[in-house]
Amino acid sequence: MLVDIYRDQSHEKYLIVKHDKDITKITAADAEFLNDLNHWRRIDTDVENLPTGLHTYEVLIAMEARGYYAARRNVTVHEIEISD
Repeated sequence: MLVDIYRDQSHEKYLIVKHDKDITKITAADAEFLNDLNHWRRIDTDVENLPTGLHTYEVLIAMEARGYYAARRNVTVHEIEISD
């Protein structure tokens, strides 16, 4: 399946839609989510991988149900101590 991937500059928000779907109609209820999203790339999910951290099965299920997959990525950084 051909999909278009949109993301923000910090890679915290992802919107994945079927190729050529109008995203303004998809997220009208949450217009704030669309802020700062830019088209990143187009992939064929049959031969290419989604961005790291996104699970293909979950994305495809959501796209079949709603026509899109929207997610926010939360990254946690932990300081570690290195002994000499």
